[in-house]
Amino acid sequence: MLQLQNITKAYVTGPVLTDVTFRVEQGERIGLIGPNGAGKSTIVRIVSGEIEPDKGSMTFRRNTTVAHVRQQILPNTTQTLVDYAQAAVQRLLDVEHAITDIEASLIDDPSSQPLLRKLGELQTEFEQLGGYEMRTRAETVLSGLGFSADDLHRPLQDFSGGWRMRGELARALVTNADLLLLDEPTNYLDLPAIEWLKSYLSTFAATYILVSHDRYLLNELTNVTLEMVNCAVERYPGNYSYYVNAREQRRQQLEAEKKSQDRQIQKIERFAERFGAKATKATAVKSRLKALDKIERVEVPTYEYQGVRIRFPKPPHSGHSIVKLSEASKSYNGEDWVLQNLTLQIERGDKLAIVGPNGMGKTTLLRVLAGRLDIETGERQLGHQVRIGYQAQDFPETMDPQLTVWDTARSTPSGLTDGEIRAMLGAFRFPGDNIDKKVGVLSGGEKVRLALCKLLLTAPNFLLLDEPTTHLDIPTREFLQDALSSYEGTVCLVSHDIEFIRHTADSVLELSEAGAEKFHGDYDYYRVKIAERLAAAEPQARSEAAPAEPSKRKVAKREAAEQRQAVYKRRKPLQAKVTKLETELDKLHAEQEHLFERLADPALPPDQMVEFKRRLPEIKAEIDTASQAWLVAADELEAVDTKFAEDAAE
Repeated sequence: MLQLQNITKAYVTGPVLTDVTFRVEQGERIGLIGPNGAGKSTIVRIVSGEIEPDKGSMTFRRNTTVAHVRQQILPNTTQTLVDYAQAAVQRLLDVEHAITDIEASLIDDPSSQPLLRKLGELQTEFEQLGGYEMRTRAETVLSGLGFSADDLHRPLQDFSGGWRMRGELARALVTNADLLLLDEPTNYLDLPAIEWLKSYLSTFAATYILVSHDRYLLNELTNVTLEMVNCAVERYPGNYSYYVNAREQRRQQLEAEKKSQDRQIQKIERFAERFGAKATKATAVKSRLKALDKIERVEVPTYEYQGVRIRFPKPPHSGHSIVKLSEASKSYNGEDWVLQNLTLQIERGDKLAIVGPNGMGKTTLLRVLAGRLDIETGERQLGHQVRIGYQAQDFPETMDPQLTVWDTARSTPSGLTDGEIRAMLGAFRFPGDNIDKKVGVLSGGEKVRLALCKLLLTAPNFLLLDEPTTHLDIPTREFLQDALSSYEGTVCLVSHDIEFIRHTADSVLELSEAGAEKFHGDYDYYRVKIAERLAAAEPQARSEAAPAEPSKRKVAKREAAEQRQAVYKRRKPLQAKVTKLETELDKLHAEQEHLFERLADPALPPDQMVEFKRRLPEIKAEIDTASQAWLVAADELEAVDTKFAEDAAE
């Protein structure tokens, strides 16, 4: 579908892409990942045609259509939301206008055969382009992204930037383009909208490239991962979790090869050192040194965050009760209640995630709990010796850009010595001279880390964090979630990163139109309970329906049995194939691990070393082939099961 060959792009600050080459095949669902600033958005902008590469070529399959959801460019139009969303396909608009013009001409000449013939052709094209379903599709997508029925007819320019970005996302989704480019599509989505987007894209027929820091979506939606690092692209035939494991295996393999090579080099160098002065050995020494020069050195890649962790200090002790709200209500204008009659108890050691659609009062609740907002009615009780650390969404941007990292940290009232402050900065990955950087030159992720460090210098035992993963790349999100998971204090957070919540929260508070409800379990437990609630709320149409006539019941029973038999015949070979491939992959991985262990053995005979090094690339190729075959077979099996479930539900 798409071939990029030797793409190179540089900005004033330096090169971003250097001789990047990769293919996109039809049906692939690609996750494009890499550190902030690695060039992910540049790749997307080049593919969309928004910018040109400095060098290289890009080739599309004939008639390929592309839709692009940008990170920041916000539409501003007087069109209504639904009109804007459904006006995404220019050719469809052109055909519709042409049909209108011909229909107007036919009023004066209703029997014109050329006009009637042209009208028929245009109507056929309009139908093939999905014109008759476009409005319904647009309304469905907009509803899934959180817009109400009344919102559909409001001018797009009346919405805030975040909601306009949702409108832009809807416009791209309804196009049915061959290639969809999604650049951080979850930036302005709440958790319900992210869950809906995951469900929608799971059944999406088009090929897409997804740029995201959301590991949940990358795992659920992608089957190929492209990692951007050092101005280049590395391809992995699987989702994000597959990529993480494959990259680690590759690193271990290279480490084993390097150890073996280092031993070989040391052996040659010792030989040359020992016999270099002997005339009788001069030829042999020269030969070996020449061979040494020809050895292609194995390089083990190092990653920016390799071996680094964020460490939170042990918090001071507090009472068992951290904070309690009793019948608390909050309004900003005295009429519209953001929170109403909310009762909530947070105890020492709790890790609570507050979730719900945008506008339900999540940030307001955090500010009330932190004591930053007064409540109109009810009571807030803070526990014994509770020390609050509250980080607002915009807190990192409030730090003085002219101060250095060191000055910013040292200006925080903490009672710590300079050495203790330096140690804390080091724990947040500001070692050595990095503390002399000015805040104004820090990346978004670095500012978030500094803000957290500044917060923890005050020794809180109750952290309230509002969207702490904003601006953070995937490795830093993982470091932060690990630090919060092992933190011995109490945490209350708001986040739209599902994977982050999964790994940090042990309970969930949902805010919705119906009120507040606490779930005493993690995010997956919460999702199960929500699904059970929805299932219980569905109309009991089946049980309330009149019983079918005996003859109809027999027919239905026979048809159901025939359907099950047909599914079994299709499913059996697919299940066998999946099982066989899984067994094969287990054997290949076991063999690979065995060879890694043997190559790390200093006593390994040279002939076996050669054989093992020859075999390792073969194993990797076999694993890649088997993994791709497994993904295809598993998808086919899942499609059969899904189709059967849908048919059974009808």
